[in-house]
Amino acid sequence: EVPPALARVVSRCLEKAPQERFQSITDVAFCLEEASRQSDSFPASMPAQSRPSNRGRFAWMLMAVAALVAIFFILYLQRAPSDTAVMRFIIPPPENVAFVRIEVPVISPDGRRLAFVATDSAGKTMLWIRALDSIAAQPLPATEGARHPFWSPDSRHIGFFANKKLRRIDVTSGAAQVICDAEASGTGTWNSEDVIVFAPGWTKPLHRVSAGGGVPAPVTSIDESRQEASHRWPHFLPDGRHFLYKVMSHQHENEAVNIGSLDGQESRRLLTDSSAAIYAPPGYLMFVREGALMAQAFDASKMQLTGEPFSVIETIASPGQGQGMFSVSETGVLAYRSGGAQLNIEFAWLDRTGKRVGGFGPPDHYFNASLSLDEKSIAFQRTNPRSGSDDIWILDITHGASSRITFGPESDAVPVWSPDSSRIVFASRRGDQRDLSQIQLRKGEEFELLLKTDADKFPEDWSRDGRFISYRTRRTRDESGDWDLWILSLSDRKPFLYLQTQYNERSSKFSPDGKWIAYASDESGRYEVYVRPFPSGAGKWKVSTAGGSQPGWRPDGKELFYLSEDWKLMSVELSGASALAPGVPRPLFNVPRTSLPNYFDHSYFVSAYGKRFLIGVPVDDSRQYPINVVVNWMEGLKR
Repeated sequence: EVPPALARVVSRCLEKAPQERFQSITDVAFCLEEASRQSDSFPASMPAQSRPSNRGRFAWMLMAVAALVAIFFILYLQRAPSDTAVMRFIIPPPENVAFVRIEVPVISPDGRRLAFVATDSAGKTMLWIRALDSIAAQPLPATEGARHPFWSPDSRHIGFFANKKLRRIDVTSGAAQVICDAEASGTGTWNSEDVIVFAPGWTKPLHRVSAGGGVPAPVTSIDESRQEASHRWPHFLPDGRHFLYKVMSHQHENEAVNIGSLDGQESRRLLTDSSAAIYAPPGYLMFVREGALMAQAFDASKMQLTGEPFSVIETIASPGQGQGMFSVSETGVLAYRSGGAQLNIEFAWLDRTGKRVGGFGPPDHYFNASLSLDEKSIAFQRTNPRSGSDDIWILDITHGASSRITFGPESDAVPVWSPDSSRIVFASRRGDQRDLSQIQLRKGEEFELLLKTDADKFPEDWSRDGRFISYRTRRTRDESGDWDLWILSLSDRKPFLYLQTQYNERSSKFSPDGKWIAYASDESGRYEVYVRPFPSGAGKWKVSTAGGSQPGWRPDGKELFYLSEDWKLMSVELSGASALAPGVPRPLFNVPRTSLPNYFDHSYFVSAYGKRFLIGVPVDDSRQYPINVVVNWMEGLKR
């Protein structure tokens, strides 16, 4: 019984396409008024019973008023998404806290809270939570050492990795729980049925486990015929049964984003030449390609991409390992990092009081740096932002110029100088694992394979007499073992085991006379510095007293340095010949914090006379690389 004129007004209000609807409530009111006039203009010749009575006209007016109110709300609800402005703002780290640059900021599914990993002034790394409607962030207790957080679908819990465990925490109550054993080798994803898919180790396939705890079971398989190295960064699709994941391979052309399933029966390639991907409602896949954040239309029901990818953010951080530094909520909130995944530093000479006495070289991402003994050059590792592979570069200290010495799609990392500064040994991936290789600089940068075994190997030091190289490796390829110390004898190219325990040993350094090796071990529950005889390894002396890593020798062997947990350069006097007698550690000065755990990279180098130290000094702190937040990111695509 709705009059045709009113029906036309209502129909236009309900048009699917925004441009076909009324553009303002004033337009609606005008059309309703015109429709009312038309109803009053019945021909005089109409039969009396066909003319609208006063009662009918009143009912019609009531209907029009009700329609007007309803249409107002219809217009409001339908127009709200189109009229909502895109909002952009940044979130700096809390006071005296630094973001961990290789960690992705993760927005909750409801778009209300942001979780991130940060390190405080005491060197403690924890999870932090920042509500978007708040100006303050809060640390979550019981999350020390947290890595790679991910949210539950109801935005009430966070999964994360810490101390070789997959854990969860209730963000409201703070109640924490261990789910299962796992390395921090890639984030997890959590579906509405309380199933978590995660990577339990760097060289393992993805596994599933109940969010309440249990025994993990594999849901993907490593394809050795394609030289796949690992599966990482899973992300559930809307059906909660299928998930995206990144395939890492020793051959770059075999790296891809695949779709897998919880029953382990499905796996098919979806994307190539991109970072890991995530699904963003209402129907996009988002990923990083050539340094830009991209989006592409995706039919989740058919699990098919449509159309062409387009740029959302022109420049976004990419720390390698197939990772993208972004996350997106189900409500259209995007969080990302740009430019801060790798720390920009410059080298400076500091004396024993920490006073700067010289500097050189342009600011750059000097990762895993190594100083030549003649103090003329620095070798370092640099990541190619396009391919994600690593190469070895050399910085000439005298001229301040850098040159690349390894090329190709292979990954070359962790350079160590020979004592005569003529060669560099490094971890080279030109097969199924990282092997020890060397570049002979005085022979036209000639490449040579030194040692090939079934497990990854990383060089740590080269003895002063040139006879031995110390390196760390795991006892198994599947990473079930901890780091052990081995020695490569260059006289016969044969390796021998130096130290193997149920704990991690790393950062080995030969004493100048070659009779001792200093190293860091976590046998006490945290890393401490120890010294053992070489080559026997029998007996040990603990040097640090309250945590320590990165040992370094004074050239005469009478003093040992190390980095404390709170980033102080410590000094320990040594005496004794057949048995060491370490003195009491004393602090020299604070080493500039890099926001990475201090046992990952060597942060200082001792000069030839032990009177000054080469330090990598950040040229900017993490406040110059804040977290970027975009609310209603999809609306920006329409303008």
